[in-house]
Amino acid sequence: MRTPRTLSALILGGLILGGCTLVPTTPLTTQPDSSVPFNLLAPTLPLSPSQRVVYTHEPIYLLSPNGSLVSVNRLVPAPASLFDVVYQLPLGPSAAEASRGLSTRVPADTVISSATLEQGVATLDVSSSFALVTGLGRRIAVAQLLLSAAAWGPVSALQVDVDHEALPIPVGVRTETTMSLSEARAFLAPTPTNESRAG
Repeated sequence: MRTPRTLSALILGGLILGGCTLVPTTPLTTQPDSSVPFNLLAPTLPLSPSQRVVYTHEPIYLLSPNGSLVSVNRLVPAPASLFDVVYQLPLGPSAAEASRGLSTRVPADTVISSATLEQGVATLDVSSSFALVTGLGRRIAVAQLLLSAAAWGPVSALQVDVDHEALPIPVGVRTETTMSLSEARAFLAPTPTNESRAG
């Protein structure tokens, strides 16, 4: 007998409360900018010394379905550093790029700890997961990094270090510790001009 009464009481209470309207007792007002705490109205990001954060587009190279490397743009803080550019490669293609069949040979779990440039040779210190890529896959991954670095600035060759030791790069039947820009360009898609000359 208690269950129907309890249920009725709950329904009645819900109907009563459902008719209630909450009315603010204090009218809403605007506050002067000077009273907003923690500098929340500042035109900068927190702890940023500049007046605004500027971004720029930098090209990186991804692998197309036909096996050639193609350029796509990435949004990075300006002015972009070499590290900012090569950092984009382990992130892989965007969803839109993946839908076009673009991919990367740089492993997603690759950690790039440093990127330096000396006399045209860029040196990247990467995690050991990069060394798990072998053969042609490693050449393509290094070419991706090198072409992306060369699109950023005066880079003519690339060395990849794992635990501060140069990673061997297969070039035909031999291995090298650096890849030249001309070797990396061999992975680019032929230009229409080159195709017409070849024909």
